Amino acid sequence: MVDPTTAQISQLISRSWQQTADIRLLMRVRRLLISRESSGADDNSTGTVLPPPFNTTSLAVRTMIDAPASAAQHYASRISSNQPDIEVIPITSRSNISQTVDRMAGEQERLDSELWDSAGGRAEMWRIGWAMSLGGVGYYLTLPRDADWGLPDRRYYDDMTDDEAKKIPGKTPNPIKSPSGKMVYAEHGDVWAGRRKETMGKRATSGRSLFTLRAFPRDMVQCEKDSDGIKWACIVEEVPGDSIGVGSPLARSAAKLENIDVENLDTFGIFLNSKGEIIGGVSHGGPSNSDWKRPDIVNVIRYFDRKEQIIMVAPRGSVESAYVVYRGEHGCTIQGQDAVPVVEVPFFRTDVDVPRFAFSTPLDKIFAYTPLINQIETLRSNATVFNLIPRWVIELKDGSILRGEDGEPKVIESGAVPGLNPNEAAAYPGTLKQLTIETADTDSLLKIYLEQLANAMPAPVTTGASGTSGAAWTAQTLIQQAQETLRQAVDNHAYGVRQILQMMHGWLRELDVPVYFHAAPTHRRNRRDVRGLIEFEPVNLTDSLRVTQELDTPQERTVSVQIGMTLWQQGAIDDQTFYSEYMKTQDSRQAIIDRYVQMTTDYVVYGKVPANSNPDIFPKSVISQVAEGVRGAVHYELLNSSPNYALANARQQAQEAQQQAQQAMVSQQTGGGGMPPPAGPMAPPPGQAPGAPPELQPQEPQTYPVANAAGIRRPGMGMSSTLDEQLGQAVPGGQVMATPVGTP
Repeated sequence: MVDPTTAQISQLISRSWQQTADIRLLMRVRRLLISRESSGADDNSTGTVLPPPFNTTSLAVRTMIDAPASAAQHYASRISSNQPDIEVIPITSRSNISQTVDRMAGEQERLDSELWDSAGGRAEMWRIGWAMSLGGVGYYLTLPRDADWGLPDRRYYDDMTDDEAKKIPGKTPNPIKSPSGKMVYAEHGDVWAGRRKETMGKRATSGRSLFTLRAFPRDMVQCEKDSDGIKWACIVEEVPGDSIGVGSPLARSAAKLENIDVENLDTFGIFLNSKGEIIGGVSHGGPSNSDWKRPDIVNVIRYFDRKEQIIMVAPRGSVESAYVVYRGEHGCTIQGQDAVPVVEVPFFRTDVDVPRFAFSTPLDKIFAYTPLINQIETLRSNATVFNLIPRWVIELKDGSILRGEDGEPKVIESGAVPGLNPNEAAAYPGTLKQLTIETADTDSLLKIYLEQLANAMPAPVTTGASGTSGAAWTAQTLIQQAQETLRQAVDNHAYGVRQILQMMHGWLRELDVPVYFHAAPTHRRNRRDVRGLIEFEPVNLTDSLRVTQELDTPQERTVSVQIGMTLWQQGAIDDQTFYSEYMKTQDSRQAIIDRYVQMTTDYVVYGKVPANSNPDIFPKSVISQVAEGVRGAVHYELLNSSPNYALANARQQAQEAQQQAQQAMVSQQTGGGGMPPPAGPMAPPPGQAPGAPPELQPQEPQTYPVANAAGIRRPGMGMSSTLDEQLGQAVPGGQVMATPVGTP
């Protein structure tokens, strides 16, 4: 590829400038419809022009509605309200992703988020959103913050003799070629890399970013494309004339390009000659020719192709006779291919590539109705002002108007009005009538256009003013229908962010030193999640990433969560779908794990059954089994390690066993029904004398499930009444057969 000359670049820019003249006029008209300019009060493009004779009156009221500004603010805020979500796709030759690869992908995601945040991405999103809404397309420009990023240059000892250079530690063993072409000793590569690494760490600690990011509107950028994207682009900015004065950075850069001596850099300036051309020269801080003058405003043109960046200065409103002040390679690449560091972000792409019709925006139809409504309201407001000022004429009996000596109708608008002062008894032939302008037709026409404008404005549901009290499904349907207008714009912005990050990756690979950064600000989950200084090797960077951006408004967020909970409770979706698509969590798998951990914790510690679960089925669930196992392990450990806990637990179990035994005895005496025996005399059992107290019959030993499960029996239950019977054969010096309890 042959580098273009300055004349060729000026010709390219001039041709593009002429082709896009209608775009600059269009953007000027649209800006006047949003914010009034003092010089545009009589401009027909604003839709507030007044026909004679109303245009000469000082009482004219030019009306402008705020619909374009409101719509532009709405769309710009929707595009920039949600931050881009960067996801690195880990790639490995194995079938499974290792933990190291996954961890490295997570670190790159934090690095990319920090690169975007530190470059000013959040602030520039608002500017690009406004540019996309107003003109249909916006442009991002990203570059390294400076040529060497503030890193130390390699030291060359070309001003020393060989003997002096040999005494310096940390130098190359043999002379190498310096940038000046001489073979001299230089700083060792490892020492130089160490100093660069240390400087990078200091820059990261101080919070300095590595890249710049700026957003530009449609009328400030000219570009041409080919099959690989943008072929070349130039950005035209208007700056004060002092920016090219003597000693300014642009003037010093131009002096270096002109090979001006170092001692004369501060006397080099850029001026306009008598022909209006930009020229530069040295003359002790000022022009030597009286025809030279310093312009008030100039155009700074920044030209980019896939290799070079060229900065030129031209007179205001022109790109011809541009004067070059800087030229050098920018080194921008995307996945190893040379690229232009200008990223195009359209709202809507059309089916043609003609600059005037290549892009569209929802504000196009709003701008179509606004000038008409402004014109009608301007005429109507001035007609109202005219009617409020008394202007009277006298209508004669024959229907004609009383005229003056000059033959013109006599208008009575100042002084004494005939017939209005009761002290005057003069009689005038005819009837006194006021001059008015009829506005009925304009009112009907204005109503039609206002209805059309209301239909073109953003849907109320997207601005949080849906006013519906129906089901969430109804609100979600309305929101989704309105969101489709913004879907392409937000996706285009996310794709532009992906291109910017890939450009930054290319520059980082050329840096060839570790990158130090702080994670972008987020909410920390615990004390161990600190925002420490992170080191990342550029060789581990991957361009396999995906950038997404949500469209959720606060209202849609609430409705979406409500719908997701309904589907989740009914079993229509699984946990992963609920957390990823409705709760919008970045790691749905970890969210599910955290949920089950919390459910187990609540059940073990508080005995809390999870919400929306069947209490009868839950004790059979895996969570309840795990919880019971944890609770049993804790109980067993306390029994072994805490005597007080064991005694208290035994005492409690004994009390419960005694209470159950008493309840069982009462139940047996009452017939098992829990009711007292029937009233009246009862026949004594056989073998019992009448009137004798009832004899206690032997009972079967009772079992108590709770006590048995705990391994505890009631003290004394099932034991013999005498010591000999209890000991049995263990009696010292004799053998005694134990008599069963209850034997007569």
